[in-house]
Amino acid sequence: MSAESIEYFRSNNLGLPLERISVHQKDDYRYVLERRREESEVTDLLYLEGDISQKAVHQWKNEKVYSRFYDGDILMREAIEQDGRIAEEIVYAVEGRLIRRYGWIEGELEYVDTELEKGYVERRRYIRSEDGRLLQIQKELLTEDTKNESISVSGFQYLEDTENVRQWHIDQTGCVHFLYQSGERKKYEKYCKGALIRKTEDYTEGDRRILIEEDLSRNNKSRTEFDTAGNIDYRELREGDNLIEEFYAYESERLTSKTRVSKSGTESVLYFYDGQSGSIEKETHFDNDIIKKEVHYYPENIKKIVVFRQAQPVAELTYEGEELTERKSLIDAEER
Repeated sequence: MSAESIEYFRSNNLGLPLERISVHQKDDYRYVLERRREESEVTDLLYLEGDISQKAVHQWKNEKVYSRFYDGDILMREAIEQDGRIAEEIVYAVEGRLIRRYGWIEGELEYVDTELEKGYVERRRYIRSEDGRLLQIQKELLTEDTKNESISVSGFQYLEDTENVRQWHIDQTGCVHFLYQSGERKKYEKYCKGALIRKTEDYTEGDRRILIEEDLSRNNKSRTEFDTAGNIDYRELREGDNLIEEFYAYESERLTSKTRVSKSGTESVLYFYDGQSGSIEKETHFDNDIIKKEVHYYPENIKKIVVFRQAQPVAELTYEGEELTERKSLIDAEER
């Protein structure tokens, strides 16, 4: 191989030569790309401080370019290009080999097929305007044999405002999922058999984040408010005809207590949490603000329930898992 067949470039990554340098400058830069040419093959060697970091080998056969890319001595990717565009690639990863095939129309990417396990192919279609602007990305799960039997479909629509995105997905049951995003405001809807059965809305109001979730099939709805640190501050739930409020308290960003109040009834529950583990230590149940029960949680799946009558403890029940292991009266003998 003659000296004229080797070129050197100042570079910062494989395949990205910045400027040609002389052979005498190859030790002057941290990254240097060495390109070796011979007949129908080109080898790119990317040096990092004098040691080979990455390597690419390109071979020309029948108007196609076959390339292999290495990280050190490990083969990471193979690719086939035609007319200057990638047609197929194989990516090697820890979880196995991934094969992608690319389809082009008049220089624009039309679809990418990715082979999956169990004979499925994921196809991403790129829908463009007449001027080539990307409008939508549709994702379909196809069978490898027919390539036209759609198992599920999803898509993305980019509006003129770059902050606005619409996404949609048809799952295997035929239900349609929609996601609308405008800046930080997001809306999600799920339709089954033409009926809206679930929706959520996520947005900011002042310095607070608001999340509204509604399950129309169960007549359940919740509104959750988050403080500036991202912790749940307040939640209102509608479960059928019952309305419930939840109030949260924190110390040093750790949840210490939660109060659950029934707005349409007389009951409320106060939960106390371990500030380190975040697990519930105790529940206190009230009826008309009068204590009626305490539940204490202990390690080894043990809990003790103290029952109150007229705000006075009358009995203690001990459980191991779901099994009642001890029952003890807390009423003095004289009172009995």
